[in-house]
Amino acid sequence: MKPPKPSTFDPTGSDPEALESWLDQMDSYFILAETAETTKNEKVLTASFYLAGKALSWYRTDKAKLTSWAEFKKSMKSSFIPSNYCVVLVQQWDKLEWQKGQTVAQYSTEIKSLALKLDKSDEDKIHKLVFRGNPRLIMQLVTQMGIADTVAAADAMADKYDAIEKIALNLEQAIAIADAARPPRQFVPRPPPTPGNLAASGTSNRTPRTSTASESNWRSSTPTNRSITPFSSSRAPDYVPHIPDPIPYGLSEAEYLRLREAKACFYCKKENVDPSHNYKSCPNRQANLERRMKQEEMNLVDESKMEADIYPYEPSDSYSVPLMTVSQPSSHIPPIIISATLDNHAVRGPADSGASSNFVSPQVVQRAKLRMRPMVPSLLR
Repeated sequence: MKPPKPSTFDPTGSDPEALESWLDQMDSYFILAETAETTKNEKVLTASFYLAGKALSWYRTDKAKLTSWAEFKKSMKSSFIPSNYCVVLVQQWDKLEWQKGQTVAQYSTEIKSLALKLDKSDEDKIHKLVFRGNPRLIMQLVTQMGIADTVAAADAMADKYDAIEKIALNLEQAIAIADAARPPRQFVPRPPPTPGNLAASGTSNRTPRTSTASESNWRSSTPTNRSITPFSSSRAPDYVPHIPDPIPYGLSEAEYLRLREAKACFYCKKENVDPSHNYKSCPNRQANLERRMKQEEMNLVDESKMEADIYPYEPSDSYSVPLMTVSQPSSHIPPIIISATLDNHAVRGPADSGASSNFVSPQVVQRAKLRMRPMVPSLLR
């Protein structure tokens, strides 16, 4: 088979891609035209016949240094490819990702083309195809990577990237078939708001004003009758207030709207209050919290006195337990079980006789200048 002659390379007005393409063309030509007597020096000499312009001048100047085809290609790339070309390729690789409407085959071609120029590994190409590819394929490709590893391990000539690419192509075809079989979504147009459906939904109870005057009266030119117009279907719907769900503070919908309209406090229900007066800063609420805290302190003191009377104990200087002898029978001491309510929930459990509760006294708070704010305590009885 006689291969066609390659094109002539002239670097004037060409880009680095043109040189890469020409060198690939020469490699293919040498593979098809090479005979047993062909040597590396003959490859360099043959390639020089297809140079023109600055490329031919470069060959005449550096002909003595070009002792092999590999040296020819390396020297030619360093002479006619810009120094920042590699940086540009790296930037293109970093920005390379799947674009909407792009097929797996198109995206894979870009990956392999850039990877060849940058000498990227299979792992780099697989990462681009899987994690920077079509988002609909990521989960399936990750779960099927083990299949590609098995194929690559079974066949030494198999390429792991090609196996992943084949899986991606099959998944893309399956998704396209599923999308075509799925019935199209039907959008039902929503009718414009009318007084009837607004009242039926409960969002507005207002009714349009009607006139009892005759048609000739409200069409007259008098200012009084001119201001009274019948309701038109093109009239903008009434304002529908926003109601949070759930409604805070345990209020009903009507009570919430009434208090908000009257600019009232949601706790004390006082209307037209100062903007700084709200549910959390309401003086009545603060007073109730302080009163509850004092009541709980009094209950706590009374209960501690009652427990001291019910469960008397003898002070001891040692926590050691005397060793039991064989002659002494073992005695079982039952635990103290306490029934209580914690935040209105019934609880029951053993009492820890070694535990203690520390409470900060008001004197310590004043002396240390601690910051306090009323809180709702947990009720334990």
